[in-house]
Amino acid sequence: QLSKVRITGGSPEDRTIFYTALYHTRLAPILFEDADGRYRGGDGEVHRAEGFVNYSIFSLWDTFRAAHPLNTVIDAGRVHDLVASMLAFGDEYGLLPVWLLTANETNTMTGNHAVPVVVDAVLKGLAGVDPKRALAAVVKSQSSDIRDLDDYRKWGFVPANLGEESVTKTLEYGYDDAAVARLAAFVGDSATARTFRQRSEAWRHEYDPATGFMRGRLTDGGFSEPFDPLLSDNRQHHDYTEGNAWQHAWFVPH
Repeated sequence: QLSKVRITGGSPEDRTIFYTALYHTRLAPILFEDADGRYRGGDGEVHRAEGFVNYSIFSLWDTFRAAHPLNTVIDAGRVHDLVASMLAFGDEYGLLPVWLLTANETNTMTGNHAVPVVVDAVLKGLAGVDPKRALAAVVKSQSSDIRDLDDYRKWGFVPANLGEESVTKTLEYGYDDAAVARLAAFVGDSATARTFRQRSEAWRHEYDPATGFMRGRLTDGGFSEPFDPLLSDNRQHHDYTEGNAWQHAWFVPH
């Protein structure tokens, strides 16, 4: 695994840091099937992987930004299995994984980040799955009524007075929507592309031009108060997930 990347230059310490980090990216996802391809699925039943190798432990909030894109560069042959595993779980459980732990959906962290991982693989020609099947799966996951998605669709953002970590959820759902729009355009579904492209502008509700930061927006149109862009508080009536307004100012990558 480490020999997939060869670096030159830098100090011995630099190279140690690089390869240690690369090693960490190889620890998960893990193989999750028996020798005959059978595995426990998202519905609690035993399934057999046909045409793919089944994987689990998708900590997607932690990995969608960099680890999965890295896979498309240095481990492209495995990307099909990762995507097929996520789509199979979507068929079994009803939704694509959020934070999948050995066939169990933990629903940990924010966003639906199997969505951009699947879309990235399809658009790079690595997924090896029907793009229309992938589109149906990502649309379904972004159209559910759980994890504050119902309020997100109703208001165009997650109101801070209705849900915790509202800024993070709004920004990340917007990014996921942008990925859906890209895939919809790719398969020629212009109506779906237009709908999700419009939804991906959700960040505009959170932007406060007076301060220059993304802030929790309320149902009455105002912003959460008091406001301190340096404050970070974990899940205690906080508008940000494991971060503050400074860090979330940058999350409109689409």
